[in-house]
Amino acid sequence: MKKFLIFSKVVFFVGLFFSIVTFNSCAEKAESLNYDIVIDSLNNAGGDNQISSSGYKMKDTVGEVGTGESASTNYKLKAGYRQMDDAFYISINTPDNVNLGSLSGFTGGTASGDLTWTVITDNPAGYNLSVKAGASPALGTGTYNIANYTPTGTTTTPDYSWGIGSAISEFGFAPYNATSQISKFKNDSTNCNTGSTITDWKCWFPFATADTQVANRTSSTTGENTNINLQVEINTANGYQEDGTYTATITATAVTN
Repeated sequence: MKKFLIFSKVVFFVGLFFSIVTFNSCAEKAESLNYDIVIDSLNNAGGDNQISSSGYKMKDTVGEVGTGESASTNYKLKAGYRQMDDAFYISINTPDNVNLGSLSGFTGGTASGDLTWTVITDNPAGYNLSVKAGASPALGTGTYNIANYTPTGTTTTPDYSWGIGSAISEFGFAPYNATSQISKFKNDSTNCNTGSTITDWKCWFPFATADTQVANRTSSTTGENTNINLQVEINTANGYQEDGTYTATITATAVTN
């Protein structure tokens, strides 16, 4: 029996996490075209430099309400002026799902697409960004799956160019951040994890169910993009792939440094 269609739709359901949430877009704050007061306090006494010495400094506030820390699996809220005094803001967008289209499980081929995450943080030490898959292999149906990409060298070093060798089918990714890409995904125009060049659609690697770091920035940013380029290939010289709708859940996590 011939098998023709494996992708009627490939959808990547995107998740996100926040390392710290100090306020959200609904929070009230004083601002204009020329200033932005993120943290303030209504109180009757206190100050930023009440007592200090060479070894310590005391900051206090008298009469403030609603202070304290609340947390769950996905967020942390530090309420009150003094709580927020040592906190930094970080946000990450939710990109649209991506559809890689259709391939024939009998004739094979290659399909590709990309997801873009934008991170904003006022942390002067910056942030790091990681991605992971919701399952292993990352791309599959209820019955069948596409194997994770297998680097040709060591399992920890990405391939500069895509190639699945003798596999029937594989799925992998290559990150691209023009400013903050980590060394593992940089190249010397031939190999990855060496050199200082950052090249779009190069340095291919498999998704894992544990976080794989892709970017690390050491300063604040008003918005920095990281593309996660995606590719799947079926090599029918080595067999065929069962038809079906294959999906993957990819989660990006941004954390302040």
